[in-house]
Amino acid sequence: MFYKKSKLFHNRTFHRKITFTLMNKGILTFLFICTILQIRSQSFEMDQVQQVWRPRIKADFRYVSAARYKDTSNHFSYTDQNCVVTFPIKTKFSAGLDLSSLKLKDLLSKGISVRASQVMGNVKFGAKQLHAGLDSISSRNLYNASAGIFGLKLTKKYRILFYSVNAGFNEEDKSIHTMALRASGIMGQFHIRGLRKNYYYGVVLSYTDGVFAPVPFFGGMQPVNSRLNFSYTLPAQVCLQYKINTNNWINGGVTLDGFRSGMMYKGERINFNYASLALFTTYRVKVNKTFGLKVNGGYTLIQRAKLNNTDAHKTRYRMKRGFFIEAGFYTLFGKNLFEQVANVVNDSVL
Repeated sequence: MFYKKSKLFHNRTFHRKITFTLMNKGILTFLFICTILQIRSQSFEMDQVQQVWRPRIKADFRYVSAARYKDTSNHFSYTDQNCVVTFPIKTKFSAGLDLSSLKLKDLLSKGISVRASQVMGNVKFGAKQLHAGLDSISSRNLYNASAGIFGLKLTKKYRILFYSVNAGFNEEDKSIHTMALRASGIMGQFHIRGLRKNYYYGVVLSYTDGVFAPVPFFGGMQPVNSRLNFSYTLPAQVCLQYKINTNNWINGGVTLDGFRSGMMYKGERINFNYASLALFTTYRVKVNKTFGLKVNGGYTLIQRAKLNNTDAHKTRYRMKRGFFIEAGFYTLFGKNLFEQVANVVNDSVL
């Protein structure tokens, strides 16, 4: 039997435990989705999760230092600026309490009935100023834009089914008239084993200029102590994250990064591919409820460049090591799905 606005329970401790449980399970879910949707995954942090699953505007600025590589006329480096706008499309949720048992343990495990799903859209656009060192052209302007949807559904066992679909382009200004479609999708499932312990798995599907590539992934989070977590998303990233206080986080580890873009080279359109393995450290601060900042830096252990669709004799290049720095900010608007669910439970209990 379900009751709304029940006056039988005015226990503040009971209310806080229900709200805390729902909020943290939702936060862990969104934390994972955020990491997977980013091709260059950075961290598993609460403020980053809130950016993705609330309406937001986010901007990042990145600089990769010059690194020489053999058999080229110059060096490789780039700057990158991008902006993401996220907006809600459809949200459904309902919550109720089964008060047939008065035991708190039963209420938290069986008494809460929550049905929740959410679909959001995002639009991303950005530009790179690339010094590729392949020929006499000193710099190249690469542009990218994409749009997509992503969503999740909460099951009765607090498992989360998630998905995303995105499509767009990534081209040099000289090849934009012959741009090729680039698309990606994600399907997977997330399992909660505690407030800070979980695991997840699935597959990433990508289609870039005629090349289709499915990539399976597996990851999770394991607490080390009250402030330190060990997080991983294989094969993308392994890191440790440390919570300084409510508004400050720092984390570091090893991450993969890269991009693929169309480009004009010796009179023909090719695809330029870049990949790196790097050590990184990120510091994030939440200034207030709607504004936050990020500073990120690291050192690339391995860098590679590869040319596709070209008749050039050499198409693979290994670069020397270098460093990178990144800064960004975000603004948040409104509440995420699980904050809304927590408010429903709050009304039901009090």
